[in-house]
Amino acid sequence: HRDVYVKYDTFNEWRDLKWIPIAGDGCGNHYVQAASEVFVKHNPILFVEPILDPKIPQYIVASGVWQFLFFILSYSAFSSAKIASRRTSVEHSESFWWPSDRDKVLSVDPDVANFNQFPFPWDL
Repeated sequence: HRDVYVKYDTFNEWRDLKWIPIAGDGCGNHYVQAASEVFVKHNPILFVEPILDPKIPQYIVASGVWQFLFFILSYSAFSSAKIASRRTSVEHSESFWWPSDRDKVLSVDPDVANFNQFPFPWDL
């Protein structure tokens, strides 16, 4: 829980926006859960690049935390398999479809389409 407070010390506007930092990408960017009461059914997960603007999400990545966990864990498994395939010379696709492939994302998380107040990664 202390990590959340550290992020709030760095990005104090996130507390006012009711954004809860839940993960980072290792490059200084963050995934935040928009926990506003405006959202009734889901609290979407947004990708934020603080170097561009810490108050503006670059795009939405999932309609909720469970969907985000599915995507991020699938991506992690894909990345691990890709590294293993390099060691064994087994063919493996070079890229993972999340979050940029609209059709695949919506097939797993159709509710993400309801959050049109945020940019979609496939539109960028």
